[in-house]
Amino acid sequence: IAIPGKYSTAGPFSEGIAAVEVDGRYIIFIDKSGRQVIDKRFYTVKAGTRNASLYSTPDGCDHPGGFVKGLMHIRYFENDGRGPLVNALIDREGKIILKRIAATAEGEVVDENKDFQAYKWRFGRD
Repeated sequence: IAIPGKYSTAGPFSEGIAAVEVDGRYIIFIDKSGRQVIDKRFYTVKAGTRNASLYSTPDGCDHPGGFVKGLMHIRYFENDGRGPLVNALIDREGKIILKRIAATAEGEVVDENKDFQAYKWRFGRD
């Protein structure tokens, strides 16, 4: 199944859903018919900046991932792009299961691995 080219970035379909980025600004979730299935936007660009999307940077993660056993890791800026950068686990309905601040306002990276270990998720490069 191909994802339409109207999205700036797209992750793989997993469990029938794909995360796609709209205009390089926010992620939505679509099903295989292209219908948005989670009524929420996860902003990938900090509001008021001209920074590149979280998923178009050379940090090794150039697209959103997929769902595994009903959960997905996602990076986004809270409060419609006005809040801090967070790492979160969401379920297939878009509910945030676990969320931790990934960086302070000064850009300092926060170690979230301790809190995510119970879910056997790890962030960053090998």
